[in-house]
Amino acid sequence: MGEYTRHLIIKEKDISIEDDDYRNTLIEITKSFRPFGEALSSFLKEHGFKGNIDNIDDKVAFISGKFDASGVPKPRNMKQWFTDSKTIENVTAIRFAFAFELDLDGASDFFRRISLTKGFDCHDIQGVVWYWCFIKGKQYSEGEAALKKLEKDYFKDVDKNSDEMVFTIAIKEEISNIEDVSELINYINHNAFQFRSNNVTASQYIKNMWEKIIGSNGLVAREIRHRNEDNYSDISKFANKIINEKDLSEWDIYRWILAIEDSDVESIKKIDKKFDRNLKEVLNKNPLVHSIVAQSFPGRNGINKTLNGLKVDSETVRKILILLGFFSFWVRKYIDSEVYFRNEKDNERCREYINDYLVRSSFGTLYEGNPYDWIFLYCMNSEAPLLDFRSFISEMIAYKTESYRE
Repeated sequence: MGEYTRHLIIKEKDISIEDDDYRNTLIEITKSFRPFGEALSSFLKEHGFKGNIDNIDDKVAFISGKFDASGVPKPRNMKQWFTDSKTIENVTAIRFAFAFELDLDGASDFFRRISLTKGFDCHDIQGVVWYWCFIKGKQYSEGEAALKKLEKDYFKDVDKNSDEMVFTIAIKEEISNIEDVSELINYINHNAFQFRSNNVTASQYIKNMWEKIIGSNGLVAREIRHRNEDNYSDISKFANKIINEKDLSEWDIYRWILAIEDSDVESIKKIDKKFDRNLKEVLNKNPLVHSIVAQSFPGRNGINKTLNGLKVDSETVRKILILLGFFSFWVRKYIDSEVYFRNEKDNERCREYINDYLVRSSFGTLYEGNPYDWIFLYCMNSEAPLLDFRSFISEMIAYKTESYRE
């Protein structure tokens, strides 16, 4: 474990919503997350770079040499990674894995800690080809040739009406037994229904969790009933609406999960004239959270699209999966134990619970250095994780909207 990760772990265990300087501590932590260029510099030192780590030209030359030697197309504007905090897209992250000749564990670590991208998506044609090339030790050029051939031949013999769903782990197992490119192309052509949309496995997990969250006997309704029995003073008209109405929207359920009250919605509308039932404007340029948190933060639109099988970017899907996994774990804990406080090992169990969903969906596990992940890891280590997460969200809303409040 590096010093950077160790520092963030200490912070997530020390910070408390009850602290007088809670906001200032959040601002300090937000500033401490390293930009991509700094993360990449640490990666270069671990992979043979002997030059001056502060010299951008030296680092760019080293990276260029790796790409040239492996025959992988070089990215453009590499200097901007170190000067303008520019990040890289998933396709570039995969090229890095080939250029630096990483093994599968090394590539997964690069995606998780350095690029903060998904990596190989085996419900995507390109993702399947690159994953197969990687595990079989093929050259990047061989993957390019296979993709060019697929451009001509793809969908020759396809059952386009198939409703069969195949989980990512099953696809990986099947292609691991394929030994040559022609066999790979035949496999993709004859199983094209598997590649009609991305994030299939994660989306199915999200749908499964959502079904258990909603409804008259779902987790949300059960939590509200327990709060009524426990005489919580904050049972509002909104809570009663959730209990009594049958056809609740995704926005209604989302609001309860994050504890967004009617007064919060009215405050948000004052700073977001185009309010579309999300926290985009609350999180945008909010010094209490990193910009990565604001990017693709779960909202009503992303949840709705995922539940209805529409195309959603991988980062949004990953964030929804983490949010629902976190809520499901801790609300069950409250319903079963009738207290929001965690036991000694509950935080570890929650982390394992969410990581299991992430790994099965081909995402990287939770990582302290990812600003979005850090929020949930911090809350897991608090005394009452679900309540403190809701308080964190409330703090984000208050900070951005308080100047508009009466």
